[in-house]
Amino acid sequence: KEYADKSRNAKYSQVQVGDRVLVQQPKENKLSPAFETKPYEVVGRTGNEVLLKAPHGGTYRRNVKQVKNLEIDGSVPLDDADDVTDLDLPQSELPDDGDDLKITDMDDDQKIETDRGDSVRTRPVRQHKLPDRFKDFVLT
Repeated sequence: KEYADKSRNAKYSQVQVGDRVLVQQPKENKLSPAFETKPYEVVGRTGNEVLLKAPHGGTYRRNVKQVKNLEIDGSVPLDDADDVTDLDLPQSELPDDGDDLKITDMDDDQKIETDRGDSVRTRPVRQHKLPDRFKDFVLT
């Protein structure tokens, strides 16, 4: 058994009571998602069986293979994610433009240089050269 588990990468499910999980749904077509979009809450667990509470209030029993833990990136809870319009970031994490100079402080020459600086190419460009066989011709 140990050899079979190791060769199949068998692992115990990390689903516990109180976790928010996504439930597998039947595949309707190739574009339908494998899991439902609304999170369910784990109310109980007995062996491989999980008792789930749906967002609309119903309860379901599923095997742990049919659920997966909901991982939320960031510190905003899933329920509050729709209500949040602007995150409060510390000053150190706010993006810095680096343009601390005001236009009134610059001379006319400096203003012209900054205008040219915006058209700097970001990617290298290959140098174009005519083949040697065309050196005898005058091209217009």
